[in-house]
Amino acid sequence: MQLVSLATFGFLAAGVYAAAGVISNAPAFNTDLRRDTVYGDWRTGYSADMYDEGAYLFQLGYGRVMADVLFSEDTEAIGEMADLDTAIRRAQEAVALLEESLSLDPGNAHAWANLAWAASMSGDAALAEKALRASWELAPNHLSLAARRMTLVAALTGPEELEPFQPGPADIARMRVDYALLQQRDTATVEALLEINPEIEALVR
Repeated sequence: MQLVSLATFGFLAAGVYAAAGVISNAPAFNTDLRRDTVYGDWRTGYSADMYDEGAYLFQLGYGRVMADVLFSEDTEAIGEMADLDTAIRRAQEAVALLEESLSLDPGNAHAWANLAWAASMSGDAALAEKALRASWELAPNHLSLAARRMTLVAALTGPEELEPFQPGPADIARMRVDYALLQQRDTATVEALLEINPEIEALVR
């Protein structure tokens, strides 16, 4: 009976230790982990992410990348662009938050795709390309990521870019997969890509 009691105590102690670890790494419980969202509050729109620090940081970074399509007292009206200084500051904050998120969850292909956007917006072409390739490697057949990645590629290879992205053979192979997926299941995005960069179709042939 003594051995059973000791074993039970050991399991209980391990459970308490594990629970304490979860609580200490959850912004919902640990106030030291909380950051301001783009809305000016620490809470994100997905309550589950407040119990996972990596997911929480991803949402904070994503919010800064997408701030121009959000609306609150702390952002512009829907469809209204931020001024240049604000846009650059948000992009730089997004890079830092997404890199921190990826240090905790390096397999998050969505975080890599959004890091590519944030890095591009903040003027770091090398990081944007690295992040884009990481997203392709992790999730080569993903519809929503295909739209996100190809929209960025269309912008970065467009005629208005002073230093356009120069995709290599491996990049083009990944782009073909994304583009084919969009042609099959999201023709509206394909039309939008052609408006951004009419040469995008030739690029993936």
